[in-house]
Amino acid sequence: MEGYIVNGTGMSFHIFKRKFPSRHKILLADIWPLYEVKVKVELAKKSVSEAEFVDWLDKRGLMKNGFEYVAGEKASMEGKVEQASPATYDAQGISADGRLERPSLDGAPQRVIDKLTYSDIAELRVVDNPKAILDKINNKSKLMRARTVVRQAGRKAFLEKHLKQRIMVLDRLS
Repeated sequence: MEGYIVNGTGMSFHIFKRKFPSRHKILLADIWPLYEVKVKVELAKKSVSEAEFVDWLDKRGLMKNGFEYVAGEKASMEGKVEQASPATYDAQGISADGRLERPSLDGAPQRVIDKLTYSDIAELRVVDNPKAILDKINNKSKLMRARTVVRQAGRKAFLEKHLKQRIMVLDRLS
């Protein structure tokens, strides 16, 4: 089993005896041992293909709307591997190949930080130094909304921890 399932629902699920965050993938090889005996008995087969296993999952309601199955043939890389080249940027921050570079907010002035929306706060990266930025924000409701968004997103535990700490500090101050 070389294929995988991608969670394209925008929500996190607890399924296949694990947390399945949005935009993440689970290899079928990791799921197969959980259901191997049941599938073989119910299908009355000694060997089950990937497609049959995914159909079995779908019939049991384990393939939610928005889950996408990528077959093992598609999962393998085909074609040649090209060397990545560093991007060159013009004065506006636009690279020669059209990619936009989002500058770091580390060391940004207070007026820029005050204009951040809750969704901007939820999209902070580690290079933005979120702890320093959050320490400058005093709008508790904006921070709470950002924390709600961050809790539903995958791979944002670092930011959620700092949001929680800043909200508790603001609670103590008020």
